[in-house]
Amino acid sequence: IKNFINNPLEVLGIQHDKFLHFLFSFLISLLLGLELNGSFLALVLTIIIGIGKETYDVTIKNLTKFDINDLALDSLGGFFGYSIALLISLI
Repeated sequence: IKNFINNPLEVLGIQHDKFLHFLFSFLISLLLGLELNGSFLALVLTIIIGIGKETYDVTIKNLTKFDINDLALDSLGGFFGYSIALLISLI
């Protein structure tokens, strides 16, 4: 229980980096979706930002590969954020 309180992500087997990809994409898509009144463009822009981040990691930070798992979590977070923004815009 002490480990779960100190680091719940690690106990659940979720890498901190992966959680951040999901969280930031969720927030970006949610905020863009609210600003753009539920426009699908919010999700598209969020995914473009995720691709840009992975491209930056490979080219500037000289990481060895484009991490498709990070991009998948960017897309998933973006989808959930956009979905909530769309529901709010319909109310």
